[in-house]
Amino acid sequence: MQQGKKFICLRLPYPPSGNRFARLGHGRVYTPDDVKAFKKRVELIYMTSEFRRVCFPTEKLKVNLFCAMKSRARDLDNMFKVTFDALTAAHVWTDDKQIYQINATKAIDPVGYMIITISEYTEMLPEVPE
Repeated sequence: MQQGKKFICLRLPYPPSGNRFARLGHGRVYTPDDVKAFKKRVELIYMTSEFRRVCFPTEKLKVNLFCAMKSRARDLDNMFKVTFDALTAAHVWTDDKQIYQINATKAIDPVGYMIITISEYTEMLPEVPE
């Protein structure tokens, strides 16, 4: 990491399924309790971390995710939505639309957790061979 460049690195709990992020019941959409609890826990982890004063209100972002999943059955892409919305609610960034690059790695671990690193995105255009 270049010196002076802003970044955040957090170990987060295993997120609830992105497939259950919003539910419909009795004619209205609601957020399940496990998703609400996850968002509060992520905010607490961020606010008590050494990175609590680092935020990205307008920057383009690069996100690296290491997802230690409890089972092989879970899709890696379902880990993103709930986690990104929790980080938005914690005011790490203004909106997850700021993310320009995502690198994700999946591993299996019965504990289940996620390590997320957020940094400023540096645009690098690919070189096209002639």
